[in-house]
Amino acid sequence: MTRSLLFSLLVTGLACAGDPDPAEEMPIPGQSIVKADSDVAVYELLQQIDNITGTDSASVASRIPNLNLYTINYPFDVPPEDYSAIQQRIQDAIKNGGLDWGEANLTVDTASGQTDSLWVSGLGIDGNGYKSQYALDLMDIDSAHQKSKGEGVLVAILDTGIDTTHPAITNCISPNGYNFIYQFMSPNDSSNLIDDDNDGLIDEMVGHGTFIAGLVSLVAPNARLLPVTVLNSDGVGSSAVVAQGITYAVDQGAQVILLALGTVSRTEALSSAVEYARLKGATVVSPVGNGGKIYCLHPASEPSVIAVGGSTHQDELGDFSNDHESINLCGPGSSEIINGTPTSNRCVIGPRPGGEYFAAEGTSFSTAFVAATAALIRAQYPTIPNPTLPNDQISAFIANNLVTSTVSVNLPLNNQMRPRIQAFDSTGNGNPVPTQCDLNGDGKINSADLGLALASWGNEFKPEGELHLPDINCDFKVYADDIGLILASWKN
Repeated sequence: MTRSLLFSLLVTGLACAGDPDPAEEMPIPGQSIVKADSDVAVYELLQQIDNITGTDSASVASRIPNLNLYTINYPFDVPPEDYSAIQQRIQDAIKNGGLDWGEANLTVDTASGQTDSLWVSGLGIDGNGYKSQYALDLMDIDSAHQKSKGEGVLVAILDTGIDTTHPAITNCISPNGYNFIYQFMSPNDSSNLIDDDNDGLIDEMVGHGTFIAGLVSLVAPNARLLPVTVLNSDGVGSSAVVAQGITYAVDQGAQVILLALGTVSRTEALSSAVEYARLKGATVVSPVGNGGKIYCLHPASEPSVIAVGGSTHQDELGDFSNDHESINLCGPGSSEIINGTPTSNRCVIGPRPGGEYFAAEGTSFSTAFVAATAALIRAQYPTIPNPTLPNDQISAFIANNLVTSTVSVNLPLNNQMRPRIQAFDSTGNGNPVPTQCDLNGDGKINSADLGLALASWGNEFKPEGELHLPDINCDFKVYADDIGLILASWKN
């Protein structure tokens, strides 16, 4: 049995959403998502909704053409009988063949006990602690960096954005990032000074995306980052917006997609977007969730998604992490506080906007370590996709390398063992990444590499699954500067 097939069987057997509390579901009022093969069926549905509500307000809020998904708006304060009638019209359209399916647009977040990432403390935390935190030794990052630093891999971080001015964010940041929450703003990680989720806290998740980007930068310093804002400053988004973000990241050429977020119920929108990513050769990584519960959040529960649990510095499942058989592997995510002071060598430490560093705890951060290691592995295989390993098999191949760790974590609920991410083990099967300018990895820098660069002239790197190696100067385009670097490094 091949390793890819073995992993596929493993996750297919394990991935299930468990028994979540229905009370935790939060549909977005006045919105539904439908899949339709044509605009005609959608606009017929909008007309029927207007007839029910007696208004002229039903509309298409957004569309994902590659998935034929439409998010539709209607009055959020319709009476219960009108809401029931609208849902019945959607079901009728499905039965009549006009729609493939329809569902509520669900809240997706990184808070409220799902993937809640607790800011433990900033007291006494600085850049030195960030660069020497316990996770790096556990994962044997120094040894892994002898094999790979993530060269040429684009990691999409779908979160609150990234503060690209923070000194910890040393990676190349794609200029093609996008903000799906505030669409006329850049994908920066910033406050809006509004309590968007009405929980009494303002902007409590500002810095979440920056923190995660900092962890990726530690583990895969030569990977490129694509910031995609799908959560507001309170850490809240929707299944429709996250699905948009996933497909956007794939179309921008991302090889790894980091989703440190989740929702209690399975959604067709996220499932469709994740499958789109798999078919295009992208690896999706997501947390099982926080709160010590016994279920796995969606989209981590999808078979092709790498589901991550949170572990401690002692390689035990953290009490902050959900415990569920869907977990594929664990990653460091705990922080120790004694008498109100963080123990720096037992904390997960990352950057926050404004040049600060904080200790934090949560499965979001476990997921960042795993996704960054996936980037290390992907960089070792610049010739895929190829006939032997086409796009739709790449994510399973990466996953199989991730779970090769020789260190295990016990899942107490069912006394099952899962590997804890170990970057050196995960990169052990691949060759060292070629030097810069050696685009074909043959140990030489000559006309063959020049030809590859010229073939990508002007390319902004959106090909399916291909690494971004010809972009040597990391400006996300191939022009004369890149050619000049090859000529200056010429070595037969």
